[in-house]
Amino acid sequence: MEIITGKSSFFLLINPWITDFAAYDLWSRPLALLYLASLLRDAGHGVFLLNCLDHTEDAGTVNKHARPVRRKFGTGKFIRTEIEKPWALERIPRKYCRYGMLSETFRKKLTGLPGPDVILITSTMTYWYPGIRQAAEIVREVFPDSPIILGGSYARLCHEHALGLPEIDFVFPGKIADFPSFLNEKLGMELANSHSWKHFSRYPFPAFDLWEPRPLEAVTIMTSEGCPFTCPYCASTVLHPGFTKRSPGDVFMEIEYWHEKFGVEDFAFYDDALLVDNRNHLLPVLSKVRDAGLRVRFHTPNAVHVRELSEEVCEALKASGFETLRLGLETAIVSRAAQRDNKVKSGEFSRAMKNLLKAGFSPDQIGVYLLCGLPNQDPSEVEYSINIVKECGGSPYLAEYSPIPRTEMWHEAVRVSPFPIEKEPLFHNNTLFPCRSHRFPVSELERLKQLARRARSLAGHQKPGENDPEIR
Repeated sequence: MEIITGKSSFFLLINPWITDFAAYDLWSRPLALLYLASLLRDAGHGVFLLNCLDHTEDAGTVNKHARPVRRKFGTGKFIRTEIEKPWALERIPRKYCRYGMLSETFRKKLTGLPGPDVILITSTMTYWYPGIRQAAEIVREVFPDSPIILGGSYARLCHEHALGLPEIDFVFPGKIADFPSFLNEKLGMELANSHSWKHFSRYPFPAFDLWEPRPLEAVTIMTSEGCPFTCPYCASTVLHPGFTKRSPGDVFMEIEYWHEKFGVEDFAFYDDALLVDNRNHLLPVLSKVRDAGLRVRFHTPNAVHVRELSEEVCEALKASGFETLRLGLETAIVSRAAQRDNKVKSGEFSRAMKNLLKAGFSPDQIGVYLLCGLPNQDPSEVEYSINIVKECGGSPYLAEYSPIPRTEMWHEAVRVSPFPIEKEPLFHNNTLFPCRSHRFPVSELERLKQLARRARSLAGHQKPGENDPEIR
């Protein structure tokens, strides 16, 4: 990867390892870090992006059990290295792994770089922080004098805990727009284009041209930032207050750019509310894609709102190349939905499914997320929802609940969880089934997983017993 030299400072940006019992690359891209790279580059600074999750660097050297299997559309497995379990997870009878390149490869890449003026490390899941620590420890050994700044979701949601990581010099708890003032305050550095950081809709395209592995398998896109809904289990409104949309023309230009310049065919939308106000937002984008004759495929790993799936929208999605659809049903029991988020009313899910099937989508293309393991949830609710999804012609996926600090449901999760989730982020890991109870034990979770797998096999999505690729 080429280092883009600038007139001022040299920034090293790092996407750290995942440390977990399981991990799957479902278009996993650190979009905020990639935007940050573009903004810093536009300010005239040197930028180098190091992706610890690169699955190609060591693919020929690891043993066959750790070798990553790549699947279609730019998804697949990571290289994995078994590591010692953290103290909080010692009793879990599963292998704990670091996902991504080998540590010696990471060190070798670092030693080949000039000393950075600033090192930026991003974060996602709160319980993946051991991967951050391991990356930061090696970075500190190689570059003892370079300040390390940690940002991202974990840094914001578990700010106090992140402050306790000894390898990190500064923890940035804000949005990208706040970074120039933070950098000035902590390191006395001024960014020439700080005014450009204030408006998400005006950001340059994220720096996928610096991304490894190459060639680019897929690109992730955000057509909007934030969400107009305030679901009690979701951190979207915490991480992205407000709801800002980019212009349809700008979104189309980005799709066309990556397709024409880099041959990218697969695009995954990272929006939390992709279909909201679709007549003025997404539909014009898709119309431009069709008019330009772009041969691309679209995917929605974050799920789309069921209510917005009218006949017109479903036909536009199909005609424009949507390949992997995920719907956010959460529950098929309307009274429960009304208590939680009121995003799906009676009859809306079955109507949406009819529209999708009529438009030409096959059942194995339509994955439906069902929340599982919420505080005080009864397993019968999940079983009922699985059956409804199956009857309507979709493929049910269990979205196992992970407690997220600062969300509305957090306090109830703290109250009912048998784990000290308030003190230790490792206990947020949904592998532990953090809000298990006598009414909803782990044995019921396993039974429901099997039920969902069988339903997907009937839809032709996977063989019975095959591991869930998206939701663990």
